[in-house]
Amino acid sequence: MSIELLRTCFWIEAIRTATCSANLSQLSKNVGEIEKLKLGKEYPTQIKWYNYQQGNPKPSSRIISHIEILVPGSSSYYHHPLWQALQLTKHSLVDVSKLFKSLGPDVQVFVCEYQTLLRIVHFSPYRFYLGVIPELIKIGSLDALTALFLYWLESSKNSKEDQVKLAKAIYTVLLMIRVDLVPKLAGSLFDIFRQVVFEKTDWQ
Repeated sequence: MSIELLRTCFWIEAIRTATCSANLSQLSKNVGEIEKLKLGKEYPTQIKWYNYQQGNPKPSSRIISHIEILVPGSSSYYHHPLWQALQLTKHSLVDVSKLFKSLGPDVQVFVCEYQTLLRIVHFSPYRFYLGVIPELIKIGSLDALTALFLYWLESSKNSKEDQVKLAKAIYTVLLMIRVDLVPKLAGSLFDIFRQVVFEKTDWQ
């Protein structure tokens, strides 16, 4: 499964869960009911959940915005910085810093605390410190996973030891996240990290 398709499937799964829908057929029905309650009518064009799940086509920004009105917070899964981070090839510190700053406050607070603790004058979220790892593992969210991956990107240029520790932390958080995912999504997310991180980590 591609990163683009995975982000769409995460988005659909978030909506399915929020609407207590057992399958896509029920999801379509439940979303229609929510439209009637919130908007007084159903969306003029039928939302093609099955097509989106297959990646053909991907949901338009109009559809994503419309569903956000019905299911607040759902668009955050589609626009999560993890998907952009995973597609970084040639990246700069500016790219990494920008993605760090788009993560939630529960992750940001630990980055900021360690900067203060170590008396770093200039706030540089891409600077890695070992003390951050256990805190991010405790959070065990997509934001925490993204932060660990961004740290891994930078450490892979410098410290082999840090690279291995971060890869292990990523593996741990993946195991935590998969508990709340359907098997297909959990397997696909792990497979992407296998290609992007685990196979590129120098374990020796």
